[in-house]
Amino acid sequence: MRGSELTEKVAKPIANFHPFVVFGSSGATKKIENLGFKTFNRALLNLPDDYEKGITSTVERLMHLIRGIKRFRKLSREDKTKLLKSLEPAIEYNYNHLINTDWLKVAHDELIRNDLPFLPLNIRANSK
Repeated sequence: MRGSELTEKVAKPIANFHPFVVFGSSGATKKIENLGFKTFNRALLNLPDDYEKGITSTVERLMHLIRGIKRFRKLSREDKTKLLKSLEPAIEYNYNHLINTDWLKVAHDELIRNDLPFLPLNIRANSK
């Protein structure tokens, strides 16, 4: 997977004020963080920050995730509520970052950094 990717799988929970857990190719969490978002793998599932680093096996990453989900499920309702309450500032931050960022410019700048063909930024002015 090349570059940064913001898909509906991440944008939808952010837009609906939900925390999310990233499970994807090795390094997927870091790519989301590089876009400026806060991720919740560690907070929700107690996964180490680098649980994806160096783990190329999808099965191994999945096993880490399953163990994390089992730990989360064992929490009492009160502990889950406290945990989710403690995440509210990060959830709100992600929402604001999502709606206040010019994602067209982010994509444009990434294309330039990677020496890929791109459309001029003034394309929006021509589309009216």
